[in-house]
Amino acid sequence: MKLRGIVLTLLVVAIVALTGCGPASPAGGPLQADPPPLAADPQPPTATVPGGPALTPFALARPVREGDTVVRGSGPAGVPVVLVDVTFMGQRLAQTVIGPDGTFQVTLNALEKNHRLGIMLGELTGTSWSDASFQDPGYNGPQAMQVPQIAFLFDTVFVEAR
Repeated sequence: MKLRGIVLTLLVVAIVALTGCGPASPAGGPLQADPPPLAADPQPPTATVPGGPALTPFALARPVREGDTVVRGSGPAGVPVVLVDVTFMGQRLAQTVIGPDGTFQVTLNALEKNHRLGIMLGELTGTSWSDASFQDPGYNGPQAMQVPQIAFLFDTVFVEAR
């Protein structure tokens, strides 16, 4: 059965090559590539103004090792953040607010190796921040990722063995 499928595929490829036939549009003519965008096309919104101040990305200090009880990081001053264990489906390990100097540190139980930690936004109610404030990719750390069923994590780090 597999050989039959391969032969049919090769036959179709040969017919297309010999006849010059290719995919057709609904109107019957050949398909055309989309035109390049015009210079006047609207661009997606960003949180930064060209020539404005640089964004401060969220970042977890590296390395993080087995047995560590303090995790440090940085990000925009005054933003509440939550440190989670991605390996345990986003279990909350600690929460804090990033200090005026743009750094934070949290103390927790000794970390286990081979876990991935992540940082996400904390509760923004009552602050001048909103989720929309952080849509610009300039806020993403080096290992930002969307983790289904958990959240968008602005940075993650793997707990290494000692």
